[in-house]
Amino acid sequence: MRDPRLHSQRKRIIGRGFTAIREEQEAKIHRLADVAVSNIKKDIKHGQADVYKWWRCLAVDVISDIAFGKPFELLQSGGHNLPVFKALENAGPGVVLQVMLPRWLLSLTKRSPITWLRDVAQVPEIIFNQVTNALGEVRLSSDCSPSIVRHLLSQEVKGKSQMLNDDELGSEVSMLLVAGSDSTATTLTYATWEIIRDSDLRKTVEAEVAALPSNFTTKDVKALPLLNSVLEEALRMYNPAGALVERLVPPSGISVHGWDIPGGTMVYTTGWLISRLEEIFPQPDVFDATRFMNPTAEMKRAHVPFSIGARRCIGMDMARMEILVALAVFFRECRGLQLHHSMTDDMMEQVGEFFIVPKAGTCDVSIPCT
Repeated sequence: MRDPRLHSQRKRIIGRGFTAIREEQEAKIHRLADVAVSNIKKDIKHGQADVYKWWRCLAVDVISDIAFGKPFELLQSGGHNLPVFKALENAGPGVVLQVMLPRWLLSLTKRSPITWLRDVAQVPEIIFNQVTNALGEVRLSSDCSPSIVRHLLSQEVKGKSQMLNDDELGSEVSMLLVAGSDSTATTLTYATWEIIRDSDLRKTVEAEVAALPSNFTTKDVKALPLLNSVLEEALRMYNPAGALVERLVPPSGISVHGWDIPGGTMVYTTGWLISRLEEIFPQPDVFDATRFMNPTAEMKRAHVPFSIGARRCIGMDMARMEILVALAVFFRECRGLQLHHSMTDDMMEQVGEFFIVPKAGTCDVSIPCT
């Protein structure tokens, strides 16, 4: 959306929904994180567990529960035979196709003989249909828990808030679903991978989260210095949304470091390059779990994994909460893990057109052989 006024208006509307259910968010995240870790433990007992798969299921269930008051139940199914799970996997290429291709050509790709291209072209429709069906259930059901959509609909009935029409609401919630699923899961996966591959780091993290009370809160995990530093370092080094993002220069034009850019010019920005500036982040290609325990002022200014300004991610606080809680539960419940013997560094290489994900699409862990 290039109209800044319209973008600001919609962001305010959706933002009110996030604010209204802030307390419920924490309860939903804790409950679903417990289910995800329980599933991982079950798989480990049978030899190995793919944490990337379960973190993806967790992320989708969290954002759908927060949006609609009911999760899509991917944690129950493991994502098997669910079109929305496959569609979200192809969301990155789907975004690229929508940006690069004219509408008439985009419609033709839906009938392409190439299966992958056909699947990618159908992504927006599959996700929008899933969201539309969920919106319909919220309107008709009285047993959904508090959610963004329920709050917005209640405000509409009371006449207290400017409301979006069904297509606009469906479009906005679809974007929440896409932005809040694979990006969160990818960060969780890389943080898990980095902790487990370094046995000393793993033991220290396990000790830190073991000291939490049994009914720990988000406030408790936010006070853990090492776990929070690991999260920020994972966001810096493996920013899942670090690909190029287009921005339109305002009509008046801008000047950047002596370069005059005329108004109306399309420019592209990426947080990935900023996070690799060696003068700010020494040894930028090395994962330093303690880097953000005492960050410099320059590091704080340059660390913008959720973007900055008016286009900053509206769900960034929820994403950080979800990742911290999931990691805390995981390393309390699953101690002494190792990467499965089949895992290699090459499998975790970052790939992707818009959202950046592990190349192999898997991250398997296991318990050491005795």
